[in-house]
Amino acid sequence: LIDIMHLQQVMGGVDPERHLEVLGGSDASTYALMAMGGCGVISWVSVIFPKLIIEMCDAYLAGEIEKARRLMFKVNEVRSALRQAPMDTGYRTVGAIVGCPLGYARRPMTPEATPEQKEKVISRLKEIGML
Repeated sequence: LIDIMHLQQVMGGVDPERHLEVLGGSDASTYALMAMGGCGVISWVSVIFPKLIIEMCDAYLAGEIEKARRLMFKVNEVRSALRQAPMDTGYRTVGAIVGCPLGYARRPMTPEATPEQKEKVISRLKEIGML
């Protein structure tokens, strides 16, 4: 889980007079980071669904805070669905479906999701309107 207190301490330590652009490294913390002055994220979800992350960040930066908040909940649903398979195999499975093949994982990573795991990921993404 994201340590919001640590994030607040780090962002609070940045001199407001200093120009510093902070990017998050986890999709799950993007909204919170932006609320504390960050400007975006280096995102794993955006590799597969870039429009979702761009729309959320753009909404926040445009002052459409409620829209950004709703989109953050959607990002978390997508992230949760992709994690229905071990490691990054859910991301790899869906990447192949949407025309963004992510290659293969080398051991000790799990090389591929099982058919059942793939179906679980795909089914959930369909339920939430992403596929």
